[in-house]
Amino acid sequence: MVEKRQKAMNMGDAINDDLLGLPMESNLKESQANGNSKSMGMTIDDVIAECKLFYLAGQETTSVLFTWTMVVLSMHPNWQEKTREEVLQVFGTNKPDLNGLSHLKIVTMILFEVLQLYPPGVFLIRRTYKEMKLGEPTLPTGVQLYLPILLIHHDPDFWGEDVEEFKPNRFSEGVAKGSNHQLAFFPFGWGP
Repeated sequence: MVEKRQKAMNMGDAINDDLLGLPMESNLKESQANGNSKSMGMTIDDVIAECKLFYLAGQETTSVLFTWTMVVLSMHPNWQEKTREEVLQVFGTNKPDLNGLSHLKIVTMILFEVLQLYPPGVFLIRRTYKEMKLGEPTLPTGVQLYLPILLIHHDPDFWGEDVEEFKPNRFSEGVAKGSNHQLAFFPFGWGP
């Protein structure tokens, strides 16, 4: 499959807007920009590994989010009813579509609240790739930073004393105003 896609890309015939095509196209452009150097870009094995990672990580995080959402909604029937009413108001008996999904404010607030309470990852690790200033300290190249998502998402200083309560209204004005700090909500991380 990868070899067929690679041949089609070399001939200019491949569609590159899917999980396999995007990294392959990026890799091809990078190697062309660097004179087809074998040391630049990813190997085919790297591309396959990235596809597996995106697929499995995306499936896992989505299933965790929806599982916790169902659990929380079963514990809060009033929010379950509000959600049902909103979905019926936006879609009626029609099949949900991408345009309508952006109009689901209550559903969005609930999903954000579930991600705040039960983030799919409990921490992230980032490594400095160059000397960087982080507030006052300057960090040298190669320092590993541990970002404790779970601890930050449950910190009363950022979220208030009701941080452990299911309160989707905290996101009624969007993610940036859900907490006392704009970057306190990062269930999937921020930046590179």
